[in-house]
Amino acid sequence: MTFAALAVDLGNGLARKGDTQVQADFAALAGAPELPGTKSASDPTVLAAADYLVRNAPQDDRPDADAWPTSTPVMANNLVDGSADNGEVNFLTGDKLQVISPPAQVNFGFAGVFRMFGADVTNHIDVAGDATVQVGTPDGLGVLPMYVASPTPGNPACDYGLQTLTDPPGGHVVPPTVPTLYLDSDTNDNDLDGISVSDGGAPASTIPMHSTVGQISLTGDFKDATRVGFFRSDDPAIPAVYVQKSDPEWVSPASTPYTQNNGSIVVNVPATVTAEDRLWYVRVYQAGTKNKWSARAEAQPLSVGDAPFECVGGSSSGNFGTLKMPRSTSNNSTGTGWIARNIALGLEPPLSLALMPGTPPPWQCAAATPGAVISDASNRRPGTNCLDTDTGMTSNTATPGFVAGVSGLYKGLLDTGSSSADPDGSGGCARDGSTNTAAVSGSGRSLNDDLLTCFMIDTTTEIGDVARRNYAGPVKFYPEIYQSPRFAWVPVFKQETISGGSNRYSIVDFRAAFIADQPMTATKANNAYNTGTSNGLGVTGSGGGFKVQTLKVIFLSTDALPDGQANTPIGPSFGPGFPQVLRLVD
Repeated sequence: MTFAALAVDLGNGLARKGDTQVQADFAALAGAPELPGTKSASDPTVLAAADYLVRNAPQDDRPDADAWPTSTPVMANNLVDGSADNGEVNFLTGDKLQVISPPAQVNFGFAGVFRMFGADVTNHIDVAGDATVQVGTPDGLGVLPMYVASPTPGNPACDYGLQTLTDPPGGHVVPPTVPTLYLDSDTNDNDLDGISVSDGGAPASTIPMHSTVGQISLTGDFKDATRVGFFRSDDPAIPAVYVQKSDPEWVSPASTPYTQNNGSIVVNVPATVTAEDRLWYVRVYQAGTKNKWSARAEAQPLSVGDAPFECVGGSSSGNFGTLKMPRSTSNNSTGTGWIARNIALGLEPPLSLALMPGTPPPWQCAAATPGAVISDASNRRPGTNCLDTDTGMTSNTATPGFVAGVSGLYKGLLDTGSSSADPDGSGGCARDGSTNTAAVSGSGRSLNDDLLTCFMIDTTTEIGDVARRNYAGPVKFYPEIYQSPRFAWVPVFKQETISGGSNRYSIVDFRAAFIADQPMTATKANNAYNTGTSNGLGVTGSGGGFKVQTLKVIFLSTDALPDGQANTPIGPSFGPGFPQVLRLVD
């Protein structure tokens, strides 16, 4: 009878305990996507957990009146009544949920005779499961100590597509990467140095699709200029759309050929150009002795609709710069200071970042701002959402942070010893198609060399398709992208900062970023990359004089990114609208 009790009753109890543990596990996973929540029967998190428990009840030997509830509202009420005896939900933190399942009764046949479960347990035992789940955002390397600003009228939309952070601010600049254009080898005596865009007379960062009031003004030194041409960024075989003096779109000058130093040419944007969202490049034609278009390298970008383009020197005006996120170490400009360590190591716990509450959230913030969370070196707080800035990125922080590290303290972020394997199983993600590192000239180091296109699921999607504000298509990347040291999140401010070091600014969004230098037309099948930088790092010097001077980052739509998997690094949750990782932690 003893062996029968062990085999039947103890085995039955263990099996039923396993069942309730499974119910708790999956109920916690069902509720986690709704976090954060409140302990009420109408809360979406509680209802999701309750609904799972109701629909997946284990065997229960209790009388019907006391058995496992079969109604979601009843189960939800039980989960928040403060008693674990009928199941309970506890919100441990904003991103952690504990579910205690209702008990299931296991009746005995033999075990009660021998008091195997205690002197007062004679005919049954109750078993329940207990599970804790954490929900977070796929972490990658975490949050880069940099920011980007949303576009405002007159300022480019520098928070999507390929962007450049420069050092020093307003100084050394790697020009934007202009793709191959129609009549690519043409060059003439016109020197273009800028473009300004307006729509209906108001400054604009992009021309809306089908706009009939878009206008551009080109500035520079002009020689016998007779036409303004709009060249497709995505297909060099398609001829330019051009405007000349006899066309209704020509605004000024009054006559051509036009020759003028420090001059300007103004034209309305043709309907053919505004017909779809696309990135165009604008060049000027020289008649007479040349009969050619201006050099491709000087072509000026024009965004129509949601088309992303590369911004250069943005840090000088504050739309892409550096964040002061405190650590316990002293704050200075060397490799042992805050910024370099935050690049290489990520943020120092317990500090983490979050969105500023409010609809809309305030632009600037201070300690008195409702909902503001501010950190300093002595009080690094989770959910920090109000930050101070530095303009630009200095070499003394970028060089150790990304490449050199500090001996005995940490390695540079990209000094990983290998590149990633291609998620589709074909080779590696380095520029040569292997998992080898790539030597960075002058640094004495070989770094991770991942290309963004390597992590794409299909072979035809272009980077420019998913580097858009309004992307609404399916997921385009494998979850392995989060394990590349080149993937990160970058906080977004509402608009350009105006006085770094004097004011704090609210985090209104996070942008997914990948450190690389690939054109917007690159695909997995045509994984083109630009040769002007070391896969996103613009470097100069060698040995002790080696410096990182520029950083190229591709900003992506979060809608194109997948949720994480079991092995995906997990960070604090940014909330709804971002990819998620759900992980049982207890």
